[in-house]
Amino acid sequence: MGLLFETTSVTPLACTVREAGDILWRYATNNDRASREKALNCVSLPQIIFIEDCDTYRERQHNTSHYVNDSTNNTPVRIETVSMYREYREVDRHLQLESIRWYLPSEGLDFEDKCWTVATPSPIDPGRFSVVQTHYQLQMTREGMLPAKRRDPLMQYIGNMTRSYLQYMQNAFLDCVDPFRLSSPS
Repeated sequence: MGLLFETTSVTPLACTVREAGDILWRYATNNDRASREKALNCVSLPQIIFIEDCDTYRERQHNTSHYVNDSTNNTPVRIETVSMYREYREVDRHLQLESIRWYLPSEGLDFEDKCWTVATPSPIDPGRFSVVQTHYQLQMTREGMLPAKRRDPLMQYIGNMTRSYLQYMQNAFLDCVDPFRLSSPS
């Protein structure tokens, strides 16, 4: 395997595990498309290829296509993505798995990112608060024939784009906080 980029975050929230899971699913599966496009700095037209929904499990898969400017030779590079999201809902835990394959056909490069997000009840007040933990990895899975000076900026671009997306996701959580829930119950 090739280059690897990792990041983690922990976000305490003033909402239940179920509410946190609903916010995450809505955001991650393009139901909050405007925020996602702003984070990724592109306009994407997802082609939904599969949806499954039941009481304890949801899955969604789709393809997207967009272009990024290669600054080394000032030409657009097409990026094709295949995204898969799975959500598992339990009484006291919400788990979401995300995997995106990034294909750059003209460059012979492939990247894969994986994101694991777990929402659990807060130890302080489990009925009103939750904690969301996210672990993200981006790895080059096929290096192609490009020299490092052209390959590395593309990985950096994907990493920065995804880091922005994760930051917007965290902001979406924080924007949904109910300030009245922060006060102690009567």
